[in-house]
Amino acid sequence: MARTVRPDGSKNHAMITGTKMHAAKSFALYDWERDHIVYGLLPKEHTFTRYLETPELDIFVRGAYDDLRVLRYKGEKYISFIEMKTTFKKYMWAREIEAAKRQLQLYMWMFKEELEGLGYKLWKRSYVEIYSQKTGLLMKRVPVEYDSNIEKWIIQSVQVFSGLAPMNLAPYAYCRLCPIQVKKDCSYFAVRSIG
Repeated sequence: MARTVRPDGSKNHAMITGTKMHAAKSFALYDWERDHIVYGLLPKEHTFTRYLETPELDIFVRGAYDDLRVLRYKGEKYISFIEMKTTFKKYMWAREIEAAKRQLQLYMWMFKEELEGLGYKLWKRSYVEIYSQKTGLLMKRVPVEYDSNIEKWIIQSVQVFSGLAPMNLAPYAYCRLCPIQVKKDCSYFAVRSIG
């Protein structure tokens, strides 16, 4: 769920609205089987941790999905995860959607084995749903497929941010699109701004 308080302690109206919408849209319909899966997958803290061991690093990936659907197909039970995003804008930028898709792929990877332990399989698609904070209506539903190479991506990402691998920087044009809050703490932006 979105945080309702900024790091400096001030409240953000968009975050509060998004949090309320998540609560209203997630698990809106009571389903005993879905509730059973939810409590079987998530501990009391409502976040799940999956461990990934590498020769250089011990990696812990933490998170929690927003919602899930139980599907039945040819006598088998499947789960499809839902990641909800809210926005005041008329549309979300492609890079925001790609980030949401990657987040959902991480959740799919994190919970796949746990689902199998509960007798369910991961459905071939999960979905990112984008809702308007103004109207509460669904603006877009984006299908997301499981990424079989996600462990490699996780390891590479952690190595980059740990300084164990070089970072491929995006073109400077992308730096100009970052919010000022990110720029002020970004050492790469600071280095690029000097030159």
